[in-house]
Amino acid sequence: MTARRSTTFARNGEEVEARLREQYGDYRVLDPAATMSDDIVRRPGFLLNRATFSGTVEMTLGSGSFVSLGGATGVCRWSTRDEQGDAAVSAYLVLPGVKTTVRITDSVGAGVSFTPEALQRTVRRMYADDRLTLRFESSHPRSPDTGRALREMVQFVVAERETAWESDLVAASMSRHVAARIVELFPWRHDPVDRPVTARALLTGYRRAMRYIDDYASLPITVEDIAEAAGLPSAQLDAAFRWHSPSGGATSDVVRQVRLAAAHRDLLAAGPRNTVRAVALRWGFTPEGFARVYRRHFGVEPSVVLEQGPPPRSPDPPEGGV
Repeated sequence: MTARRSTTFARNGEEVEARLREQYGDYRVLDPAATMSDDIVRRPGFLLNRATFSGTVEMTLGSGSFVSLGGATGVCRWSTRDEQGDAAVSAYLVLPGVKTTVRITDSVGAGVSFTPEALQRTVRRMYADDRLTLRFESSHPRSPDTGRALREMVQFVVAERETAWESDLVAASMSRHVAARIVELFPWRHDPVDRPVTARALLTGYRRAMRYIDDYASLPITVEDIAEAAGLPSAQLDAAFRWHSPSGGATSDVVRQVRLAAAHRDLLAAGPRNTVRAVALRWGFTPEGFARVYRRHFGVEPSVVLEQGPPPRSPDPPEGGV
């Protein structure tokens, strides 16, 4: 994967206008003293954006080619022809072809955007049905509680944009997680129906999935990749893992366990030039998240294991046996 990152800072209303014209096209800067800074990480199919505004700005979105999930702190109200909402309370979707006006005052906005093609691939692989066509019915999530949870999620993901820029594994995990939440938690037409599979098919799929995970855990694989290799829809693959895996965890939990075990081996064998951060990113963890998960699982800080180095080698037995 390739990643690009850009940061800008606009120091007055005129510079804010120039930046918004470049990025959005349709805008109104209502405060001549307004300032704006943004930080954007772009990866194939999706991008992460954090923008900070002082003063009041109004812009029109929806003319581009992205489906964007947004949330904010401060004052950030949005409206379409038929709907309106407050991004400081609940996440919302900006949809291609749906004119969405956003009015911002002294706000920090966070957004995760996908191409429609990327979301279409996600929904078809999630439900193992190439006939499904994803069309959202609303910019509002299914419930207020869902909207609040999505707002917190998008803020957390965007706060971790540094590691998404550095690590293919972290970026792939973020992209899959957010795309799946959008598909599951916003209403869309022609919701998929359950497709039951036999117990034998679940066991066979689980075994195929474990072989795939063991072979490719070091690569930015997603749950949909594993489901495709197993020949099961991702929801049914989770059922197979909860039934057959020793931990009883879902597919993503097992992938995390395999990667954590691999990271542990790397720490034990690491040389003096290695760092906990490098090992964490190599196996798809954010550094802070890795330290927390590692400590909970192994009962010790990863930095301590790294400093201790590999365990001493047992002496060879004397010739002639014991």
